[in-house]
Amino acid sequence: MCEVAAEKGIFCRGFRRWHDSEFHRRWKGALGRSTHLTRAQMERLADLWQLSEQLRCGVAFACDASQRAPGACRGWDEFSNDALASFCADLLGTQAVVVDEDPKPATPYEGVT
Repeated sequence: MCEVAAEKGIFCRGFRRWHDSEFHRRWKGALGRSTHLTRAQMERLADLWQLSEQLRCGVAFACDASQRAPGACRGWDEFSNDALASFCADLLGTQAVVVDEDPKPATPYEGVT
């Protein structure tokens, strides 16, 4: 997702939103430091790390994984619901309403003793 966002200039603009020092600062926890890899090679490693997190968390997008286990970015939490709805309109050509998901729906007897 980060690679596509960078290539297409959508959502957060992926890895391209950070200058070199900021990219390294944010990703050194997951990737470590390198004195011999190029920025493109480091981005490829970061993309692979994001994909592995996506699989580990069992989610559809890397942004979903980042939201559950924040690291270099905050996933969808970086955007307001209105901004996400605007992205959907731009990408899909249709209006969408984005609402916060209730993580645990209440049961009829919850809290009753």
